Amino acid sequence: MKSLVVSFLILTFSLQVFGAPRRKKIDTERLQKKYWTSKDYKTGVVQSRAFSKTNKFRLGLEFMNLMNDKYSTIDGAANYRVDGSYFANERLGVGFYFEDLSLKNNTAISEMLKFDDGNFTLDHVKASQFYGASIEFVPIYSKMSWMNKKIIYFDLSISPKIGFANYQQQVDSVNLEEETSLSGGLDLAANIFISKHFSFSAAYRIRAFQADVLDFNTGLVVEEGKIQMQNFVTLGLNTYF
Repeated sequence: MKSLVVSFLILTFSLQVFGAPRRKKIDTERLQKKYWTSKDYKTGVVQSRAFSKTNKFRLGLEFMNLMNDKYSTIDGAANYRVDGSYFANERLGVGFYFEDLSLKNNTAISEMLKFDDGNFTLDHVKASQFYGASIEFVPIYSKMSWMNKKIIYFDLSISPKIGFANYQQQVDSVNLEEETSLSGGLDLAANIFISKHFSFSAAYRIRAFQADVLDFNTGLVVEEGKIQMQNFVTLGLNTYF
């Protein structure tokens, strides 16, 4: 009886081991092609746009505040900028700009002119206008929450400029005509959209040009081709159509 039980157990175990169906080999290559992302596939983030610029014109009006001129300061509110652009797509636009300045001597220069019967000051020039062409590259378009109550849409642009600068030589008792020089610049601007047709703008703008510097008393050249730099912060309004 004992041998019969042992034989039954051996037979049962053998059937389970050798009689069980064999598992199929998994085709990993087929699964990879069907479900996995290929190695050369590129992914990107798509930002839905509530305010599009594609195939639109933009016109802007801004007021300018001079930042870094050690000789001059803004004279009243007559310092403004107008510009226009056409955007072929959301990232790239081309346009023009015109900036008109009204500058006066700052406190340091005004105090110097009080000495030596007004014949003592620092030799310099004052820019009066910048104008030319621009390329606007818009790498960032995004949105943010304001106090969990409103979504604000905005973009950030980088704009190289090329054009001309008009400037006035500062010479004692002589009213010299304005001169013109090639100029270049770079703008970093943010636009906050308030509707499909309007946006607020805030920007930091850099302008550079070359100019000979004349002696204030004699009118002789004291420095040839000096690089002049002006930095501005501007605030304004844009319209799109």
